[in-house]
Amino acid sequence: MKRARFLLFSGLVLILAVLIGCGSSQPAPSPQPQQDFTLALSAKAVYVPIGTGNGSVQVSVQAVNGFNQSVAVSFSGLPTGVTTSPALPLNLSPGSNQTVTLMAASGTSPSLQNVSVQATSGTLDHASSFSLSVAGSSYAYLATGYPGQPPYDLVGFSVDANAGALSAVPGSPLSLTSMPVDLAVASETGGAFVFLLVPDSASATVALNSFSVDTATGALTPLQTIRYPANTLQSSLAVHPSEKFLYVTQNGCILAYLIDPATGKLTQSSCSPPGANAGLAIPSPGNFAYEVTDSPYPPAYWSIFSVNQSDGSLTALQTYSSSSGGGALFTDPEGRALYELIGPLDMDSCGGFVIWAIDPSSGALTNLNTSFSPLCEPFSVAFNPADSFAYVTSGVGEFQTQNGIYAGTVTATNGNLTSISGSPFASGTGAGYGSVEPSQGKFLLQQSTGTKSGQVLVYAIESNTGALSQVTGVQGILPSRYAYVFKMLTVAPNP
Repeated sequence: MKRARFLLFSGLVLILAVLIGCGSSQPAPSPQPQQDFTLALSAKAVYVPIGTGNGSVQVSVQAVNGFNQSVAVSFSGLPTGVTTSPALPLNLSPGSNQTVTLMAASGTSPSLQNVSVQATSGTLDHASSFSLSVAGSSYAYLATGYPGQPPYDLVGFSVDANAGALSAVPGSPLSLTSMPVDLAVASETGGAFVFLLVPDSASATVALNSFSVDTATGALTPLQTIRYPANTLQSSLAVHPSEKFLYVTQNGCILAYLIDPATGKLTQSSCSPPGANAGLAIPSPGNFAYEVTDSPYPPAYWSIFSVNQSDGSLTALQTYSSSSGGGALFTDPEGRALYELIGPLDMDSCGGFVIWAIDPSSGALTNLNTSFSPLCEPFSVAFNPADSFAYVTSGVGEFQTQNGIYAGTVTATNGNLTSISGSPFASGTGAGYGSVEPSQGKFLLQQSTGTKSGQVLVYAIESNTGALSQVTGVQGILPSRYAYVFKMLTVAPNP
């Protein structure tokens, strides 16, 4: 009996001990969240002009799960000649950011490459990267407007010569009182300068406005205003290939100005007759100048001048009329030919395109009767700096099926053009004024009309063939979708 009671008591104690043990057990502690940090960059692409100006990227470090240690940030892959401020590596606390400014010294080679950004703290390590473009400063300036329909503006873009990206310069657009007449640019030892003719309809006068270009940013600063007497009808601007002289055509004579290379100030040197409501072209090396009435209705009146290399004054060598209409004149960088763009007579007809070979001794012109035919409304001609490719935009009338960019190789002996395979590019689109980035010649900038109006599109130039391919995501935006860009010029200032 005692044994049974003992066994019963022992069993109860055992059961109680088990129950007590189960009730007091605790779950295993959860692991602590891993402390860490994140690394972020404000830009995926940075442009740095050589010798002037800078580019920047902001580096940001944020804490994860209470991380509170300092983070060391460094860059790798910076090209020779590129420095940073502040100097690298730098230390950042969690929750902070730092803007890193990049500068390229004069003489730095142009390049486009990837830069790695490393951030470390103890055993933790994170990385990111951005594309760094180092190139000479280059800017595009456009005179925009539509007759009777403001706004009228002078627009400026910084051009990344490696990637083609466009960004508005500070102060752009510069509002104008009326639709501009013409635009010209010059690059001198003291910097670059922009010249603009703007009319005042109320007083029937025209003003010539000069601006200096900030080589670091492309911003424009007003320099000088020359107001002309009423009804003298200034109609076009031209810059001598040496960029020492600026010309203004008007009724009665062609005005020649000396350009001060240090300040850009204009000083009139001469007023050479004859002069008419006509365009003027001065091919390289600048020994001769050509003027023709810019009207598709015949006859066209031509004048050929010799150029005084000391003061820019013009002396008439020959004047004559032609049985065809006249048009805007363009010339290639080597001065081998004149390219005449004749507008259509009416909405139901097409214009014409004539190439005139230039005799380097006498200045005489010979019609090459070229088979290169940009239809239907040729508007502008742009050349790459090497003078190997030409691009003729056609199609102010956006509904013309022949619209597009007609590309041709330039014949070295006489400047004739031979169509490039695939031309016309951007077929069927409205192609307005075009210009090639001048420092490296890798991109054609082209004002578009039609469905893409209000934009400056960028096309990459294939270096061997001259073929074009549009670069997406880098276009420039104009102040108005309906802005009619009547002229665009690019300039690479001397740093």
